[in-house]
Amino acid sequence: MTRASLCLVLLMGCGEPPPAATQPSPGAQEPVAAAAPAAHPAPQAAKSGAAHSGIAGEVLVSGGYTYVRIDSTGEQLWVAGPQADIKVGQSVQAGAGSLMKDFESKTLGRTFPAIQFVPWVRAAGGDGPHAATPAAAPAAVEAVEALPGGQTVAQVFAEKATFAGKPVAVRGRVTKVTAGVMGTTFVHLQDGTGSAAAGNHDLTVTTDDIVAVGQIVVARGTLITDKDFGAGYRYDVLVEKAKLGE
Repeated sequence: MTRASLCLVLLMGCGEPPPAATQPSPGAQEPVAAAAPAAHPAPQAAKSGAAHSGIAGEVLVSGGYTYVRIDSTGEQLWVAGPQADIKVGQSVQAGAGSLMKDFESKTLGRTFPAIQFVPWVRAAGGDGPHAATPAAAPAAVEAVEALPGGQTVAQVFAEKATFAGKPVAVRGRVTKVTAGVMGTTFVHLQDGTGSAAAGNHDLTVTTDDIVAVGQIVVARGTLITDKDFGAGYRYDVLVEKAKLGE
């Protein structure tokens, strides 16, 4: 090799830095990536399906509801749900609900600056939130005395063309409560009339009032027929903006 060729080879070799000098080894990043999940574990609430979790700092029971002050990471949140067996100091979980501000509980004689009414609340450690969720209605309810001058659930279905757009009043037992949907609460009522096979035994009403599963209430509102909210939520009959009372 001539002297000129040797110099050219040396110059070319010196002009290309070794890969390790410009690119850190991929292996150097692996410990950081592996440590990230451990440093930021998924919250327990996300695993259990609960929207809220923490320690029960205060528990009150009144009017068929259990009121729980959930203490978590220095924050406090009041929730209220269907009556449940919860003791102060227990770990608790609750579903997502609707927020109410300056709510006055007349039965407790207390005003809550902010409280969420949730479909379920329970002591943690059970078989899962679904086990304590009051969404599952019984296959049939005992007959509820009809309201004088009112309608039964089966009657509303049978005479929906007559009652469409008119006020109705139905007494029934609350079998399901779903709060915080489209700015309102959906309540299911049954009174022992009709049948599941015929699909005329369960009446849905929308309301801003607060009730619990198992309560017997009178729903007064306007009957709407063939209501379609989309996404598969369609009702042959629906009592809108109902007021619930005894």
